Amino acid sequence: MSLGLASIWRHPVKSLGTEQLASVTLEAGRALPFDRAWAVAHGASAWDASAPAWVPCGNFLRVTHAPALAAVSARLDADAGTLTLTHPARDPITVAPADQVDEARLTEWLLPLTDGARPGPYRIATAPGAAMTDMAEPFVSILSMASLRALGQHAGVAPDPRRFRGNFWIDGADAWDEEDWVGRTLAIGPVRLRIVEPIGRCRAIDADPVTGRRGAPVFETLRETRGHTRFGLYAEVVAGGEIAQNAEVTLA
Repeated sequence: MSLGLASIWRHPVKSLGTEQLASVTLEAGRALPFDRAWAVAHGASAWDASAPAWVPCGNFLRVTHAPALAAVSARLDADAGTLTLTHPARDPITVAPADQVDEARLTEWLLPLTDGARPGPYRIATAPGAAMTDMAEPFVSILSMASLRALGQHAGVAPDPRRFRGNFWIDGADAWDEEDWVGRTLAIGPVRLRIVEPIGRCRAIDADPVTGRRGAPVFETLRETRGHTRFGLYAEVVAGGEIAQNAEVTLA
């Protein structure tokens, strides 16, 4: 079995924009740099700006409740501290998430895409050293292109990685082989990723990342074809380094 790193993705704002990368440098015990560095807290959120820390995903705007967010694309300029977001129904916007004026501009830009799914006011949430992922641990996510193609064929949709908002897509394995990888280690150049546990999914994967509308029942198809709703794997970075798209991957 010859495995390769098909693509690398990050999501600077939770549930708000996908960005494909050519390469990335990982650190042991850390999430992918700038992945979910920010999230959008809604009016009922328990996130506390005076004591910023990781809180569960229910405190933030999510594709699950606002499917239009799935069609947002992001481009982060980490050196400038700016983020550019695009959506087929909105004019592009460039903001500095740390700036209070830009926070107001961004939340105003979001309002038509949320359709009242969660109460306001909206705030940009971030926490030093934390990623606003669904897990408190600083994991990265690993997914299989073969499994994506198999699921897409069953569901009748294009196999678009953006539905699953993962970090590393691996190709070359047979479909669903990754379900047996828990406890094993992936080597990608100098990087070592220890597979920790599978990722449980919600109905966010039903949102079409092109149109931002719910379409084919991908979630139900996953349940019916696999007998569960898990897709992809959480992993811990145990050795860091730089990796690039198309790198060779080995499984130990």
